[in-house]
Amino acid sequence: MISVPLCGIGQSKQKALADLKSLLYSEKEWVKVHVAEFLLWEGYYVDEVRTEFLKEERQFGHVPKYRIGIWRVLAQAVRDEKDGQYWINKIIEAYYDTKGEDRLHAIETLAKLQIYVVRNLPENVEGSFRLYSLWNHALGSVRAQHKVKDILIQDLVNNKSMELEMYVTSYILRYIGPLSKKEYYQIQAWMAEKDIKIALRSNLLATLLISCPENRDVGAYQALKQELISLRDHIEAIPHIMTALAQKIDTDDQKVIRDIYESMCDGESRNYNSDLHATAAYMVLRGSNSVK
Repeated sequence: MISVPLCGIGQSKQKALADLKSLLYSEKEWVKVHVAEFLLWEGYYVDEVRTEFLKEERQFGHVPKYRIGIWRVLAQAVRDEKDGQYWINKIIEAYYDTKGEDRLHAIETLAKLQIYVVRNLPENVEGSFRLYSLWNHALGSVRAQHKVKDILIQDLVNNKSMELEMYVTSYILRYIGPLSKKEYYQIQAWMAEKDIKIALRSNLLATLLISCPENRDVGAYQALKQELISLRDHIEAIPHIMTALAQKIDTDDQKVIRDIYESMCDGESRNYNSDLHATAAYMVLRGSNSVK
């Protein structure tokens, strides 16, 4: 049963879409990249996004790191396969430039775009670059995917990861297939034994929701979601709550989604953050599109 009127859902969707279109033109750099991707993923304003980011490329195509974000958007806002390959090739070239400043952003982007370049398990690299290289390697086969998941989870639960690496590991686990029940409970058990900061705890809870086993226990799943939503008064948890709700929406989440959105889009608020505003608008858009 839908808990909010359909007219309300439709109004929220139109407002969220208008917000994203406005933010596309008003924001800069990585917030602008995120806004563009939110629109592209839901199939809105593709031509406008492409036109805007061709302008960005002309102006900032020489700027290390950010240019990878520009090319990432253009690779997704394509008219044909040839056009997309042009931008993908530029990202691949940046990855193979071992002396360049773009390698970390390039390997992260190639993993996100599912462009397979890391043929062997990465060696003699560390930190986030190693983790994104593992993610990319997982694209090669189901066997590689299982191997990478095992490496990431064992590093996590055996406390081999630094704090930043835990955040990145949690993020990657959302994109390399659902967790098995064993993997899922390994992470849960580790979390139960640790005194984890709210930012990391909410990140991991979001990952457990997004990557939960396909044959999940419905009651346990709902309890997990409520635990995550209960952290909404902590600003550091908000991005993870929004991401989880955007990916795993139930019709009875609509009121929570709209309440969070209204608080994030208040430009007069002392704590206003345009990146959170964009994420909230995307969450509403996804939620609205999921209601039939």
